[in-house]
Amino acid sequence: MNTVSGIASLVGASATAETNSYPVAIWLVPAQNQQPQLQEIITYLSKKYSTEDLRIPTFLPHATLCGGNLNKSLLATELPRLLGNVDNFCATQKEVWLESKTARPIDHRDRQEYADTNNKGWATFLYAALEPNDEALRLFSRAGAHFPSFKVKKDPDDAHQRLLLPHISLMYCYPTKFSEIERRGIETMMSTKVLGQFLFDAIQVVSPHSGRWEDILSTNPSTNRSWDVVYTKKLGIATSPTTSLI
Repeated sequence: MNTVSGIASLVGASATAETNSYPVAIWLVPAQNQQPQLQEIITYLSKKYSTEDLRIPTFLPHATLCGGNLNKSLLATELPRLLGNVDNFCATQKEVWLESKTARPIDHRDRQEYADTNNKGWATFLYAALEPNDEALRLFSRAGAHFPSFKVKKDPDDAHQRLLLPHISLMYCYPTKFSEIERRGIETMMSTKVLGQFLFDAIQVVSPHSGRWEDILSTNPSTNRSWDVVYTKKLGIATSPTTSLI
């Protein structure tokens, strides 16, 4: 959906939340030829570990660049302004290659880490870790400057919140549902299934349909659990890296 007028139906959906906030995330989107492998992993994990009492959702492959909230009372002006900023960002930002972490390409969040950093008790559980190298630093720094009211993804283990934690989410869940042995096993199993580099060639603006990100985990069939892609914009063409994909 690429026009402001076409967004009206989605705006009404997320605006049904009880607060005055319209939550928004800005995603980096992997190139089309890399999405099937990532989607296969996400779908596999959902099918393997979902139960009657535990929903492991499927979702579109992405790396969150930044996120925040718009004022839903002012959405008619704030959302078009945000999309205009996305257009400006994409006009000057070329598509970018980001590398997988060599030492630990797949990582997970531990129970205590969730308790300390996420009072809602859920977040990305399993993810493909990306190197916070110079390329990533430049990209996230530009995003922070371009979207100053949004928070750029930082490493919650860093007390000073200075370190980036770029990653591609693979699995969302409540971490207390898995033992340490199970978590390590899932991580090890997935470690051979990711690329050495990822090309991100588009930006997406996404909002939870219900107004609450965590509803994607709800086992209540009456809950709308979808995350709506509100807007998509391609980045500029970049030169291919000299190193090859694994």
